[in-house]
Amino acid sequence: MKKSYQIFSLTFVFIFLCLPMIKHLYVGDKIKSKENRNLIQRPAQPKDLASLTSYTSKVDNYLADQFGFRDVFIRTANRLRYHLFNETTSKQITMGKNGFIFLNSHSAKYPYSLINKVCDITPVPTNDQDKAIAAYNDFITHYNNLGYQTSIAIIPTKSRIYPENLLSPQADICQQNSRTWLDNRISDVSSGIGVYYPIKQFRLWKNQFPVYLKSYFHWNGELPYQVADDMMKNYWHISPDFDVGASDTLVQSDLKRFLQGLNLMNPSKKYNYKEFGIKECRGRNCIENLNTVYKRVIGFRFIRENPTTHRQLLILADSFGAKITEHFIRGFDEVNMISISNLTLAEQKKFYETVLKDTKPTHFLLLFHDSGFIGHGNRLNKLLK
Repeated sequence: MKKSYQIFSLTFVFIFLCLPMIKHLYVGDKIKSKENRNLIQRPAQPKDLASLTSYTSKVDNYLADQFGFRDVFIRTANRLRYHLFNETTSKQITMGKNGFIFLNSHSAKYPYSLINKVCDITPVPTNDQDKAIAAYNDFITHYNNLGYQTSIAIIPTKSRIYPENLLSPQADICQQNSRTWLDNRISDVSSGIGVYYPIKQFRLWKNQFPVYLKSYFHWNGELPYQVADDMMKNYWHISPDFDVGASDTLVQSDLKRFLQGLNLMNPSKKYNYKEFGIKECRGRNCIENLNTVYKRVIGFRFIRENPTTHRQLLILADSFGAKITEHFIRGFDEVNMISISNLTLAEQKKFYETVLKDTKPTHFLLLFHDSGFIGHGNRLNKLLK
């Protein structure tokens, strides 16, 4: 009886551990894992003797990716590495000093590419710089001529503001390169008039409040409020109609998908606009007709119940647009933000035509973080040809 029970128990455990692998063998799974990547799929059967050697190694890699309890082991490994060695299993995360965590790349295929770009560790060819700058000048000129007050906001990311909290060698290089090619050439875009690039202001603010939260990549809390305030007052010369008081809150790290098993919370600030009569819409249907020209649209719309300013703002942004949009409603009757992170080149021209016609902005802002300067320039180049 005891032996039968042991056999049954071992069989049950074996099946439980292998169930995820069995599912992949017969069904397949293209869904990304919690490690923010696609798991290795079952390799095709070898067709000849020559491909047999590579097939066995592919099977080994496949089984290593698909074994049961993988997520449990990864969560446990992350906890141990973080608490004992200040490390993580993700190639896209750099653990820094004093509890700081940095996103070093948007792709696991190119670790450190984000930090290397913004800190000038990877040189940008002068020809690429020239093309991007020309594209932004053309963009500002084109849409100004169409009657929109057009601007570009470039947001410095964390490694430019807190390089002292990186680890070497990135810390040494980022601190040494206190001025990058972008710092030196930013005034070439419309002689600096059409661009808001607050790197000096961010470095001053870090002595007054946490510019970036320790385990955050994007801005959160006080920084986006201060940036919206600074842009309206000192860039557009708009006096906000009201101020919103901040209250304390805790927010979970926006890098949590790279940090399985870790529940990292950050003290932050939150702002309540409901008491000021602001209508809010979030989603793909906030702007009429837009989902007919943009398949993966994500948008926000904030509208005053009692308009007074006769100003409307349209923001086209990367992922940094989400947290700042609401704060501009203090100086505008209506603020629309569309994330262009998923916009394809094929959709681009029709999208710009539709969104400008339907929102009718007085002010038009393109907003993105510093790593995207060359990439967005290339896209605009194709739009304006």
